[in-house]
Amino acid sequence: MKSYHKLTPEGTRDVLFEESVAINQVSRMINGIFKKKGYHQVITPTLEFYDTFTLDGFGYNAEEMFISTDKKGRLMVMHPDATISIARVIATRLQDEPLPVRLYYNQPVFRNNKALSGRNNEVQHAGMELIGASGKRADLELIVSAVEILKEITPDFRFELGHAVFLKALLNQLDTDRYKKDAIRDYIESKNYSALITLLDEMEQNETTRALRKLPRLFGGEEIFKKALPLFKGTEAEQALFYLKDLYKDLKKIIPEEKLMIDLGMVQRNNYYSDMIFCGYVAGSGDYVLNGGRYDHLLNHFDKSIPSAGFGVNVDELARIFMNINGEEKTQTADILVHGEDGYEIEAIRTKEELTKQGYRCEYSVFNNEGSARFYAQKKGIKKICVVNIKTRTEEV
Repeated sequence: MKSYHKLTPEGTRDVLFEESVAINQVSRMINGIFKKKGYHQVITPTLEFYDTFTLDGFGYNAEEMFISTDKKGRLMVMHPDATISIARVIATRLQDEPLPVRLYYNQPVFRNNKALSGRNNEVQHAGMELIGASGKRADLELIVSAVEILKEITPDFRFELGHAVFLKALLNQLDTDRYKKDAIRDYIESKNYSALITLLDEMEQNETTRALRKLPRLFGGEEIFKKALPLFKGTEAEQALFYLKDLYKDLKKIIPEEKLMIDLGMVQRNNYYSDMIFCGYVAGSGDYVLNGGRYDHLLNHFDKSIPSAGFGVNVDELARIFMNINGEEKTQTADILVHGEDGYEIEAIRTKEELTKQGYRCEYSVFNNEGSARFYAQKKGIKKICVVNIKTRTEEV
């Protein structure tokens, strides 16, 4: 039997040294933005019940999750989505909190991605959730916060704005079965337009199928609203188009027009989004690094009718971009190695503490003799050694 004890599971990785520093830096930056806006951190369990993530409309299939059982035989998963976990918290632990409730998280999520998809199965995610508020003011608070995060990483970003109702409105008019509708959704989400056209060619050609062909191409600036109006006039999506246009005009005041795009063919992988949706991109990354929107009906699954919205950030990917832009921040080598000779071990520890208080970065020697300590200091690039004995001395290595 093959042994895997020296390997990491597919889709996972060890994070070392400078990359760990970058992830911590980016996490602190994101958390700082959340906190200054009045959001409070929550940490939900890594293991949750399978039932929590398989409610109708959540968009997670069994094969996308890491599934196990507890000692009672109940199905458990490593949570693939922090927003759903927070919805559960709101409906249970925080059900008596005055609204709106402002929460943020920064923790790993786990998704069993397809082999060779290029995506990690374990990703550090951060996000903010505004629970119990609706309307333009609430949407603007989220979007402005999301853009602020992108700006902190790089000025070379793009923000795309969409709405979940456009695709839903067309699919509701389409006379076909649920499986084909799901396929259309998947093809648009994955931008597999060739497969989309092939599938639509097999259907009856009418206004709806023609509109579905055009939907992925409704991407650009303010001119998109004019192009889209004939497609949605008289449908449930017409009002959404007017709202999106109003939101776009406000956002142009704080986001340069060349960085703000309309994408009416935007599809989020999570089916629980109900209204406004958005994605954020930065130069150097081929996929979005930030996405979210409004999910006014999500808490209905937990017997609460509360309008809500939020977004999540791929911290790992932003940290990679951050390192590419700013260079790797090297892990700092100690200034002084403190070595205590036999019988002076405790005095060496005290000396190290005193030197640390004076502002030096110090490392305590665990070697049995000064020669081994000096050899180690040379290999590590530590410039000075402090030898503690009856006559303590500090000198160049």
